[in-house]
Amino acid sequence: MKKLALVIWLALVLPTKVGAQEYEVTSFSSRIEILRNTDLRITETIEANFNIPKHGIFRYIPSKYKVEGKTWDTHLRVERVNERYTLTHEGNNVVIKIGDPNVTSTGPKTYEITYVVENMVLDFSNHDEVYWNVTGADWDTTIDKASVQVVTPWAKIIKSDCFAGVSGTSDRSCRTVGDSWTAGGLGEGKEMTIVVGLDKENLLEWPGWWDRNWREIGKYLLSLAPALIMGSIWYVRGRDLKYIGSNVYVKQEAAIVRKTGVGEREHLPLVYSPIAGLTPAEVGTIIDQRVDLADVTAEILELARLGYVKIKKVDKDYLFERTDKNDEALKDFQKSLLTNITDSVRFAPDVGSTSRQTSLAKMKQKFSKSLDEFKDKLYEHLASARIFDGRPDNIRRIVVGIGAFAGWMTIGIFGAVVLAQGPWGVVLLVSSAIAGVFAYQLPRRTAWGHSLYRQTVGLKYFLGKGKWRYEVAEKYLFLEEVFPLAVSLGVVSKLVSDMKGLGLAAPEYVGGFGGNIGSFHSQISSTLPSVKSGGSGGWSGGSGFSGGSSGGGGGGGGGGSW
Repeated sequence: MKKLALVIWLALVLPTKVGAQEYEVTSFSSRIEILRNTDLRITETIEANFNIPKHGIFRYIPSKYKVEGKTWDTHLRVERVNERYTLTHEGNNVVIKIGDPNVTSTGPKTYEITYVVENMVLDFSNHDEVYWNVTGADWDTTIDKASVQVVTPWAKIIKSDCFAGVSGTSDRSCRTVGDSWTAGGLGEGKEMTIVVGLDKENLLEWPGWWDRNWREIGKYLLSLAPALIMGSIWYVRGRDLKYIGSNVYVKQEAAIVRKTGVGEREHLPLVYSPIAGLTPAEVGTIIDQRVDLADVTAEILELARLGYVKIKKVDKDYLFERTDKNDEALKDFQKSLLTNITDSVRFAPDVGSTSRQTSLAKMKQKFSKSLDEFKDKLYEHLASARIFDGRPDNIRRIVVGIGAFAGWMTIGIFGAVVLAQGPWGVVLLVSSAIAGVFAYQLPRRTAWGHSLYRQTVGLKYFLGKGKWRYEVAEKYLFLEEVFPLAVSLGVVSKLVSDMKGLGLAAPEYVGGFGGNIGSFHSQISSTLPSVKSGGSGGWSGGSGFSGGSSGGGGGGGGGGSW
């Protein structure tokens, strides 16, 4: 009666267990060929049986191992797969996904993978060694039978060992036949590992330092490509020119020039007055090579100083009124800015005011569309005046494109995932940041532009220091002229503080809000738009003959179906 009950139980349970598995690996056969250069050519024949329709299988193999506390990155190269496949990197693993996404199969299916792993023979004092995890433990099914054969014409196998069982154990459930080993019943968490010792009188040719490391060096160099390319462009085409001679602050038509030296420290000129008729926006762009909102704010104040616009603070807003003064004396970018203010007045006049007056808040809708025109005309003026060797915005756009292409090529060669692993991704990020710094500096100034730049640096420095103004306090008109320049150079707060210390009121053209110029600039900045500008191997690197176990050595990983 008990036997009948057992038979009935087996009949009910066993089909359920089998049916619960979507597939199983009926055979996993590996052939390891030790090449003369210490690489391993491995051919895996995997026989699967699909109980439900499947596209195929995937096999993943670790490519990074921790050896004596350091990361050892091996190179795995797939030579052949008998079915359609894709190759990707996930974490520390190389993933070979085999099958056609448009085709499914049921029943038995055989897959064959051949790949080469570099520099996998270990060098010990009394033998050389191959220590390889044949199957890996991370499979989502059982492996009914596993076998491995190790062959080489370049050395003699003088000893061997085989482990099959739960990862980390020294269970030697293998059967040895000549140069082959077999194991059966590798269920969940179990794997097969082989270790073979080779004689020291072998004919193996060990790779030199360069052969072992050239690929790593190449990755570092390619990661450095953005910085190297951009740095080279800057060195050749991005360094400012400068006059050779004693009086370098006078414009010279036929002068001898040279490039500025890398890290060259130049004399700081004593400048505390407007420079060569430059407007605040020109000064601000010359010093940092770009047009920003501080330059717009400063140029609006300059138009007020020159009498083209009146500005008045009312509560938390600012009123602008266009005067009747003719604008023929203005430069094109100044005319553009003035015209846009005038158009804004016509577009959004205050209720109860004349049609020549509007507020900053109501200027936004119309005026914001015209900032690009102001920027364009200012860049064009600086290029045509031969202050810059071309338009800074166009040059920057070109070089940023070159840098982006260099980065794209780097990622295209190695892949974003590969570069995200280990140090190469960090090097690429640092390299890209350095390239950005070079790109920022690339719009080259002409010799005259560099002369103006040095004077601008001097003006900013001495405006920031401020102490000299006690000696020229009587030059009130000069302070009126320099006020917008201080805005574009970012030192207006210091200037306002010094003016208070000298008992000087803010210039009349700022409408009485000179002591709070920061609020005016802040409101312009907020009202107007800105000027655009995985798993791993468990091997520690030791010998498989001393404390070897299932899961030790290179290789391993696992697989699954899809």
